[in-house]
Amino acid sequence: MPPSSIASTARPQPQKQFLKHRKKVKLSAHAQKAITAQQRAKHAAFDADVAAIWSNNFEACQKLAEKHHKTLCRCQDAVYLGAKMMTGGHKKVSKWSAYVAATVKQINESQ
Repeated sequence: MPPSSIASTARPQPQKQFLKHRKKVKLSAHAQKAITAQQRAKHAAFDADVAAIWSNNFEACQKLAEKHHKTLCRCQDAVYLGAKMMTGGHKKVSKWSAYVAATVKQINESQ
């Protein structure tokens, strides 16, 4: 076979894409101060909103503790860790647990 026929049927090799580095934009001192002020204001607003959520959550935990006669620590653990326990969990079943479940099922069916 001539080499030209091999080259036309072969799949083209993907070329590595090199990231082009952006040139750093140099801002004036006035523009830098304006951007920094905006970033600080946004960060402060975000922190204030997060603090408000935590305070609302704390107040809700206090009400829950009073209503059900539990300690505040217990209510906070239930609220904060309860969400993690509900979403997470161990999904893999051990071989021993599967064996025991199968034997119990057989015993129950035989009765």
